Amino acid sequence: GANDGITGSTTYYFEKKGWKCVLVEPIPELCEKIRQFRSALVFECAASSEPAENVFYVPESAKSLSTFSLTTPLQQEIEGEKTNVREIRVRKRTLDGILDEVGISEIDFITIDVEGHEMEVLRGFSIERHRPRIIIIEDNSDQTDERIGMYLEDKGYKAFFRTGVNDWYASKGDMITSPSSIVQLARERKRYEFEDKIKTNFSFLNDMLPDSIKSILRMMLHKFSKCVK
Repeated sequence: GANDGITGSTTYYFEKKGWKCVLVEPIPELCEKIRQFRSALVFECAASSEPAENVFYVPESAKSLSTFSLTTPLQQEIEGEKTNVREIRVRKRTLDGILDEVGISEIDFITIDVEGHEMEVLRGFSIERHRPRIIIIEDNSDQTDERIGMYLEDKGYKAFFRTGVNDWYASKGDMITSPSSIVQLARERKRYEFEDKIKTNFSFLNDMLPDSIKSILRMMLHKFSKCVK
């Protein structure tokens, strides 16, 4: 679920550093936004366990909650947004098929955020063949659903870090899962959480300050946040 390719996107920063990215997003208007601002390869479809076509539910003002399955918790979250939900039909493809089409065999980093459809995405993805170094998967069950963890455990991966509702997995024995690496990741997480908190508290300034001043303040915040322990 690539959203608009910018909002909440991790791959956006990889792309800015020169990495090759592949984005999968089923909502047509979001794909159009991605094509305007990103150079990544964009697939206008949904990743799943097999090729097909299905109804997809899109909350108009909360598109990040779009889903194939309106579970009770998700329905409650959508109702809290007080938005209409429209139905569209979308094409489903496997990640294997997408990666074969673009000729990618090795993956350094993959993130899967598909509002409850994560297991189906994994079933259409040959982890043994692609061996991604880091897999980040959204878990909205508050770590009560063990299916994905058990599935990846059988594939030789283990969870080693968590940010928000996202679990990080890597191959067992990879140095990134070492205690020193996790300490560094925790330090970085704390710094970015601090930046996010400041930005949220002072978001009202966005419409008041010129871009030049906002740019200077962003740089100052970034430097100051490096001092946060």
